[in-house]
Amino acid sequence: MKKKLNDFNKKLENLKKLNSKIKNQKKNKDFKDFGTFLKLGVELISAIIVGLVIGLFLDNYFQSKPIFLFIF
Repeated sequence: MKKKLNDFNKKLENLKKLNSKIKNQKKNKDFKDFGTFLKLGVELISAIIVGLVIGLFLDNYFQSKPIFLFIF
């Protein structure tokens, strides 16, 4: 009887460990997805800022209307 109870307890502990591993993997995936979207947003904003700076610089350099601002 004690052997069956010990076996049951071992199986229960193994299932608890497996369950906690699965939960941790899901949390890690959620954070990874958040990081991907954060990186995407930063790259988009930085590209807009760089294009704006280049366009304004070229417009000032050639003393033109904001034509380079629209190109970049």
